[in-house]
Amino acid sequence: MEEDVRVFIEPIDRAFPSRREREIAAVGRIVARVFGADTQLCHNDAGAPFIAGVEISVSHSTAYAAVAVGAPGRKIGLDIEGLNRAPQLRRVASRILSEEEIEEYGGSDSSLVEAWTLKEALVKCSGWLDADFRRDIALPRSSRGEKKATITCRRSDGTTASVGSYDIIFSGVPGDSPGQWLALVAESR
Repeated sequence: MEEDVRVFIEPIDRAFPSRREREIAAVGRIVARVFGADTQLCHNDAGAPFIAGVEISVSHSTAYAAVAVGAPGRKIGLDIEGLNRAPQLRRVASRILSEEEIEEYGGSDSSLVEAWTLKEALVKCSGWLDADFRRDIALPRSSRGEKKATITCRRSDGTTASVGSYDIIFSGVPGDSPGQWLALVAESR
C-alpha cells in the first residue's frame, strides 16, 4: 500500500448483543490503538466518520472492522466484505455493474466481491452518496492492469459531468483477514 495510507483491521467481538454495538466496539479499539484512548471519532452531517487532522474511512463486515488512515488533503475510501456475500451480490449484479463490468468481474465469486467493494470504497471517497452504482461508477479493466476508476454524474438535462478520478491503492484479500475482500481507493493526484 502507499506510504501515506495505512489500514488497520480488527476482528469483530461477538460479546456484544447487537451487530451495531460489535462494529462500534471494534472500530473504537482500532481508533484507541492508533490515535490513543482519548481520541474521539466524530461524524459529519452525512454520517461519515472523521478525526481532526487526518483522512479516514471506516468499514466493517460481519467478521472484521477496518479503518484506513491517510494524510490530510487526499480523500480515501475503504470497504471490506466477506467473500460469502458473493451469492447475494450475484443476484443484484445487473443493477450494480455495467455489462462490461459483469463481463470483467462476474466470472468468479471473488471478482464479484471485488467489484462491489471497489464501488463502495469509491462512493465513500467521493462523498457522492446518491451515485448510481451501475451508471455512474466506472471500474477499471483489472485484466489489463488498469488502476484508475472514474465517477460521473448525470445532470437533469441529460448531460454528464466528471465527479472525479480515483486511484485503486489496494484490492484483494488482506493477509490477516481470511475470507474477506478489502478495497482501498484515494483521489487521484
